[in-house]
Amino acid sequence: MATVREVIERGRSAKLKGDRRIAIIGAGIGGIAMAYALEQAGISDFTIYEKASSVGGTWRENVYPGVACDIPSHAYSFTFALNPEWSQSFAPGEEIRQYLENTCRQLDLNWRIRFGKEVVSARYRDDGWHLEMADGDSAVVDAVIACTGFLHVANEIGLPGIERFEGEVLHSAKWRPDTDLRDKRVALVGSGSTAAQIIPAIVDQVGGLTIFQRTAQWVFPITRERHSDEQKRRLRGDVARLYEIYDRIIAESQRDLGALSAGDPETTRRYFEECSNNLALVEDAGLRAKLTPDYQMMCKRLVMTEGFYEAVQQPHCDLVTSPIERIEPHAVRTADGAAHAVDAIVLATGFKTKEYFRSINPVGIDGITLDQAWADGISSFATVSFAGFPNLFAIGGPFSALGNQSYITGAELQTGYIIRLLKMLEDSGARALAPRPEAEQRFKAENAAAAQGTVWLSGCKSWFLDENNNFQFWTRSPDAYVEMMDEGPRRADFQLFF
Repeated sequence: MATVREVIERGRSAKLKGDRRIAIIGAGIGGIAMAYALEQAGISDFTIYEKASSVGGTWRENVYPGVACDIPSHAYSFTFALNPEWSQSFAPGEEIRQYLENTCRQLDLNWRIRFGKEVVSARYRDDGWHLEMADGDSAVVDAVIACTGFLHVANEIGLPGIERFEGEVLHSAKWRPDTDLRDKRVALVGSGSTAAQIIPAIVDQVGGLTIFQRTAQWVFPITRERHSDEQKRRLRGDVARLYEIYDRIIAESQRDLGALSAGDPETTRRYFEECSNNLALVEDAGLRAKLTPDYQMMCKRLVMTEGFYEAVQQPHCDLVTSPIERIEPHAVRTADGAAHAVDAIVLATGFKTKEYFRSINPVGIDGITLDQAWADGISSFATVSFAGFPNLFAIGGPFSALGNQSYITGAELQTGYIIRLLKMLEDSGARALAPRPEAEQRFKAENAAAAQGTVWLSGCKSWFLDENNNFQFWTRSPDAYVEMMDEGPRRADFQLFF
């Protein structure tokens, strides 16, 4: 059986004439992966439009204390730019941002990027996609590849009275570099992966930390082992070893997460035991009860971090489970009537995960907008293309999230599928293509059907589901996703426009 890396390389092996104008939206992980794949295929007429002044995507935007990846560093890497220089087994955010910048520099991609160009409108016409920028600039291209991801619009929840708060209010995705929380009484709202990273990072600096938890999380322990200079030196001269490490980590992740999603009892027992032993580090029975989830492990995305339970047991740290009723000028008032005096509020409330590339406001055939097409829920075909929107493709689009898997791996797999779509377009002589509506509906139905009987429908609320309990992530095994990407598109599933 082929490795994931071999499937990635096979997917982008097609050679194209390169006579189409292509716009990539976003210079984060997806944009970099797509740019490399286009160049490998022989396409040179493409431009990357980036709203910010530098590359990096989510790793540029998220600079909160403790930000790090929960995927092993040697697997959270492009297959075409494996990195022997990772400082530790789970890299901090700033190091990942630097890695992405270095990769762009090594691939000589920066000249292709138009920084400060936020695409705010994309309208399809017979002569292609007409793009409008926030600064009034415009462009016409044959195809658009949206690489905006799905973790880029902060979920700034509207807490009643927050506008009256007289202290500092921060969202984790909009952290200000000059923020100083030393000796302050801090309220932290949230309990997911971001909160679990921030809490250990700030607990020793603040005067007091009150955590407002809506839902307890299963926390899988990881250890951030430092890589020695000698380890890095050996890897610099051994590319084969880097590939071996990458292949092993990805294979283990595919195996374990596939087994967990299928309900394999032995794998589930092993992960549950790790999480339970981690939770047992909490000595106080009352606090441990508050931190114990009331849903099955893996119903939500597993939080993977270190030092969380040690941090919440600090004497100046308090865990509150009563819902927030309102924010007062100097306090957070909860439903039980308690007023928790604080000097600063940190919102670790995540992202609006259903935004995807809505910000570019695509308008497809017959003037149908993306919001209209998605009125009954997000949609895609094979996670990369969209009925009614010819030559619009996406990296990290609807149904592409693979739980606790590497986003980079998923993005690289998708680039190969898109290259094959462009090859299909070239071979057909058509000017555009889009999935047939019935093919897209079939794909959505198969994805929903695969979730039946899984842990994801066992009763919890998570960002995996929308407000109507429709899935917005991949519900089958990781191996099944790799197989779909490897098989590539079928002509019968697509409508061609001549």
